[in-house]
Amino acid sequence: MKKYTLLAVLLSSFILFSCDNFAVPSGVEVKTEADYKFTIADIDLDLSQYFSAEQLSSNLSSGAEGMSIYNYNPNGAADKFELLMDMQLQEIPLDFSSYLESIDLSSSLSNMSIGTSVTIPEVNEEFSQEISLSDINSMINALVSFQGQSGEGSLSFLMEDGCDFNYIEYSSGSLTVSGAFQNGTTVTLTLKDGTELKGTFNNGTTKITIPGGTKLHKSGMTISFSDSDGIDYYAIIDSSSQVKQTSGLTLSNTISKNINTTFSIPASDALVSCTIGSGTLTSQVETPDGWSGVSASISGNITGGLDLSFTNGSNSLAGKVLEPEDISLAGSFSVSFNNATITFTDGNPEIKLAVKIDSFSSAKISLGESYSASQSFDYELPEEATTMIDYIIWKPSGISISCTTNLPTGNDIKMENVVSSFLGIDDTAAKSVLNKTVDYLSTDKDEELGTDYHKSVITSGTKVDFSADLLLPGYDDTDKTLTLTSVECGQDYSIDLNIQPVFEWFKIAIDPSALASAPQTGNLETGFDLSSIFSSVDSLLFTEDQINNGEAFSGNIKIKSLPVYIFCQLPSVLSGAKFTGTISASTGSSPVYLLGSSTEDGTLASSTRPVLEFNEANEVITNIASFDVTSTDFASLINGATSGSSLDVDYELAFSAEDMNPIVLVNPTYQSDPDVTAADTALTDGSSNISLSAMLVLPFDFTVAKDLSIDALNLYSGLDRTDPNWDLLNRSEAPSNETLDKFLGVIDNVSLTYNLRKKPFGSDSPIRFAITIPQTDDAGNFTGDYILNDSFKLSSDTISLDPADLMKTYPLQPSLNINIPQGNLYIPSKVGLATNVVVGIKTNGTLPLNFQ
Repeated sequence: MKKYTLLAVLLSSFILFSCDNFAVPSGVEVKTEADYKFTIADIDLDLSQYFSAEQLSSNLSSGAEGMSIYNYNPNGAADKFELLMDMQLQEIPLDFSSYLESIDLSSSLSNMSIGTSVTIPEVNEEFSQEISLSDINSMINALVSFQGQSGEGSLSFLMEDGCDFNYIEYSSGSLTVSGAFQNGTTVTLTLKDGTELKGTFNNGTTKITIPGGTKLHKSGMTISFSDSDGIDYYAIIDSSSQVKQTSGLTLSNTISKNINTTFSIPASDALVSCTIGSGTLTSQVETPDGWSGVSASISGNITGGLDLSFTNGSNSLAGKVLEPEDISLAGSFSVSFNNATITFTDGNPEIKLAVKIDSFSSAKISLGESYSASQSFDYELPEEATTMIDYIIWKPSGISISCTTNLPTGNDIKMENVVSSFLGIDDTAAKSVLNKTVDYLSTDKDEELGTDYHKSVITSGTKVDFSADLLLPGYDDTDKTLTLTSVECGQDYSIDLNIQPVFEWFKIAIDPSALASAPQTGNLETGFDLSSIFSSVDSLLFTEDQINNGEAFSGNIKIKSLPVYIFCQLPSVLSGAKFTGTISASTGSSPVYLLGSSTEDGTLASSTRPVLEFNEANEVITNIASFDVTSTDFASLINGATSGSSLDVDYELAFSAEDMNPIVLVNPTYQSDPDVTAADTALTDGSSNISLSAMLVLPFDFTVAKDLSIDALNLYSGLDRTDPNWDLLNRSEAPSNETLDKFLGVIDNVSLTYNLRKKPFGSDSPIRFAITIPQTDDAGNFTGDYILNDSFKLSSDTISLDPADLMKTYPLQPSLNINIPQGNLYIPSKVGLATNVVVGIKTNGTLPLNFQ
């Protein structure tokens, strides 16, 4: 029988499912009586992405919260693919020590702690303002004017009452004399020392120059004119004349000025105010050397951080209150001259003000609006605690106070009236806590233990009581301040006072019967159904028409088994407790019960929840079935579900611990304490929770209701089967008879050998291949399917092929169908495809074959 190699390539693509390296050989040279064997495919394809916990999780509905899904390989030896679904139904924490949280001293005592620092200000401020010499010069020049009649000789100065001087010495200047004198008339001013100063009239005036060093005396000077006695004259000193010195100067007018300034107080925010012990505000006129007879009058107000009025001289600040605000000084001063001697060559006179605080008698410090120096509360324990707890045995417990300060001597801090019946504290005496740590702890002895323990018996209405008073220097509860005394200027003071509750419980006795609860109901919507398992696989293997026509996996498979395990893990301290009620599952139809029935409650025995162990492939290898635990098979429930109905788990359970003795729990810190007895129970992590959970094992082992067919060519992405003219051999036209005879005449035999090492499906009945070729007449009309071969096994085999039927058909548009028979079907644990394909060709002629 004559064969053709193209069919070998065709069948290799079929076995490779969706392998993207499908290719047609470009050519081969066939020689006379040759026997060829060559490998056209060696494939190892992993299909686990379509069968995995991650894939199923993405397919499930959003209702699957609270459920974890894992790949499951019990003992690492499973031959079928399985999933494990872990559902946490209920987690009941039983942290018995949490009942002590209602005994909350921390928040109440926190308001008694102090953490503050304060800077006591240092005030030494000076302000000055110069007196302008030009103002004084102008006032003096106003004195130097005189008048009279020519011929009289002596001078008469024009001055206001109260003004006087002995002499005025000028460093430069001029004197203007006016009168009805003829032009050319001379005037002579004879000084007291005989020096003559002359001038000549022109148009009724003359200007007499005053050389530097000239002294004008109030008496002892004369004036004379060269003509015309009895003419009135008037003389004034020019305003630009510069005085060098005066003697015996007295002025009726004063020089007045305003002074305004602001300065800040360097202090901390916590400082409210300080009371000044000693301090002064002083004012004075500071004149150059040689000045005399000059005095100042000063008055004003200080506002802001310091409030007072002041006058010239020294003003005491003792007893005044200084606040940490800016200080504004506003005032005025006037300067007077009485028999003054003034020299204008050694600087200006100044008005000086000084504010200096030498000491503070006290400082008021804010502790904040929420601060409380006293604490007293008395509240009942919540019913949950009084019902659950029989008694508490405390290690010495109470409060601890640490205080570190640098306060001045005399500012003590004390604690008194520390009382708590609940904790066994009764200490009313005042104790200093300054720069030390003081503990207020219970000191009575429990009779049962005979050591330093305090026993609090808890009954309905038991109260937690506590009271304490902190004695702070000068404390004012209204404005929440304390007042320090004898503080120093510029000193930083701090108070770090920390009050902490000390709770050291040793044992707590729990009444187990108080754990009894009314039935608690719950529901877990898993979103799990058969369609969700195979939705992604159906989309991969079947066409949309097949899925819509019910010819895919969904709707045609049944699960053989679906075991569900229920675990109720109780802490060892509750080994005698139990759950009663029902646990059921449904898919919209009648429920299946894991515990109890529709008419009767069941009792759930305590069981150990297995710890899941994983291998390197992240598969759970813990064998759930090996544990002694209640289980139920849900296969019939899932198989009978209507389309779209997922698995829901419902439970109604009540917890009971009746007829159990009190459970005495020991604080983990004191497990080795000699007073721990054999009857006491260690409270360790993980031992105080009740865990209710279910695990569902899903083996991918099914029964198929009818024959199913998968067209393998649909899995190959290299073919565009939407083109109506596509041809598997990439031909653009039908071959001529001459060409067919030419090629087929040289081939004697073609065989295809394939070795399947790993396959995607397993079945009790053989899964076979069928190659179907649509036939058409010369007009291109469909005349029926030609089944080339329907006996290829999904295993390892060698088959002979006849290529003539393929070569003659154009366009060649075959279907490569995997026919899965009705019956059992499973997915291997290592799902995938591994194969190699070898083509053998025997020829009896020589001919080059080009396939492009």
